[in-house]
Amino acid sequence: MSPFRGTTPDSSTTSSESTPRLVALCHHEPPGEPPHLDFFLGPENPDFGDEDPVLSSWRLPTDPRTWEIGGGTAVTSTFSHRGLYARLSAPRMLDGNRGLVTPVTSGQAVVRDGDDGTGLILEVEWADGPAQVFELRSNADGEQLRRIT
Repeated sequence: MSPFRGTTPDSSTTSSESTPRLVALCHHEPPGEPPHLDFFLGPENPDFGDEDPVLSSWRLPTDPRTWEIGGGTAVTSTFSHRGLYARLSAPRMLDGNRGLVTPVTSGQAVVRDGDDGTGLILEVEWADGPAQVFELRSNADGEQLRRIT
């Protein structure tokens, strides 16, 4: 069983020769809660529909693009989100009083297994900035995302 609560990409998509996948970072302002960022990772096959629940997702307290090398934070995996969030181009008010989601940036990522066989390495090329590499790891304290380069 995956330590990432069902949001980790399946093992067939985490080789070093993996196809680049869509990524997106959105700002979410839920009513009555502190705002946060949602990091979305699309499946290897880019032919998914807007309504398909195919995006792995994690809640982040801060923008990973601003982290120093070696910096990181605890993250929370969330349920699979619909494909439209990977392609969101304007703010969207969510139904059911779930707040406002605003796209921050997007890009592509190559996903591979971590060097020691645990965790994942995400090689991200942001559309509006430099490429960065992150490590996603689960441990006794929960999930952690850390910037490698």
